Amino acid sequence: MGATQITDLRYTDGSPTDSLTADENGMIPSFLGPEMSPPHERVWVDFGGARVALLATDVGERLSAHVTAEDPHGSLERAANAVSARMGVPGGLAPLNADGGVSLTNVVSPPAESVSNGGVLYAEGGALKWKGSNGTVTTIAEA
Repeated sequence: MGATQITDLRYTDGSPTDSLTADENGMIPSFLGPEMSPPHERVWVDFGGARVALLATDVGERLSAHVTAEDPHGSLERAANAVSARMGVPGGLAPLNADGGVSLTNVVSPPAESVSNGGVLYAEGGALKWKGSNGTVTTIAEA
């Protein structure tokens, strides 16, 4: 697998370096890697032996910020928009009114089809009606 040498490194005191050298114990000094977008969690290094992964020291901080963010992926906004798009439309969702009740808008015309194993609840002229699976319409409450 190919690799790209990273040369824009800095020591933690801010001084630049284009390479890292291990000490007599095989340890390398703390350093700052390049600013990458998106941030990289690890950098693979090779000091002439096996490749070793160096893990960024701010991974925990970035993960914590991500987990505590209100909507880090924007998925809550997308879900809310999807629900809003289905509110009060045929085949959609029935919105609750301010008192917690379901408001039904009068149908333009009574449902033409019956639903097998159930029925259709609708409002017509302000009256609450139920059309059962056999096609019978029952007025549940007058307007």
